Amino acid sequence: MGYLLAFSVAKECADSSKLEELPQSLPWKVFGTEQFPEKLVDVFDFRKDWEYPFSSVPAVKDIPLQFPAPLGALNELYDELRKKNRANGFKRAFINLNLQLSQLLSTEVLSVISDDEGTDLACVSVDGQLKKLRFRAGKIEANWSREMGTNLDKKSSSRLHKIAEDECFEFLNFRLPMFGFDGASDSLELEILNSSPPLPPSPPKPPRGGWVAHERRLKEQARASRKWWQFWL
Repeated sequence: MGYLLAFSVAKECADSSKLEELPQSLPWKVFGTEQFPEKLVDVFDFRKDWEYPFSSVPAVKDIPLQFPAPLGALNELYDELRKKNRANGFKRAFINLNLQLSQLLSTEVLSVISDDEGTDLACVSVDGQLKKLRFRAGKIEANWSREMGTNLDKKSSSRLHKIAEDECFEFLNFRLPMFGFDGASDSLELEILNSSPPLPPSPPKPPRGGWVAHERRLKEQARASRKWWQFWL
């Protein structure tokens, strides 16, 4: 995967501690900046060490792929695009994460994921209800809205990150490249406002053959190392 940017923006984030209800597999950080009042939310991959904001896709093991009943048309859209080999940019788990964030924060949330290999998706939800979805699907651009439904008539732009830039500007009135795709995220002077509790240490990996076999080997090794006279003690 090439350069990647994945993040969410909350219109109002008065109580970000609500994000603690997310599964432990979805660690997060909330950032603020003086450039705009909205808060940036980074939900990142728990399997990797966090180094830079907005630079990893969260693990999907605790995020549903299927959409809930009111969004059944999107499940059908995914199946249609998959048959045409155009579904790679349809990041269903990321959209469902957007729904969870807006429901927990009780506000409007924009989520964006885009890279330099063609992924380009943005979605907006309000209080857990999807409002708008837009993503690149091969040579077409897929658009969905609560009012208009699905539209696949538009050709996709040859310019990378166009959807992410457009939707971010509409949501924030702020041009995305200032903190993202030019690698200058520090130009926002981000401040960490809140973050998820530290993850507990991972349990040790079981040795080859399992713990029972490991303990048996240790006993055999201890017995083999004893001197002949120690067997009489």
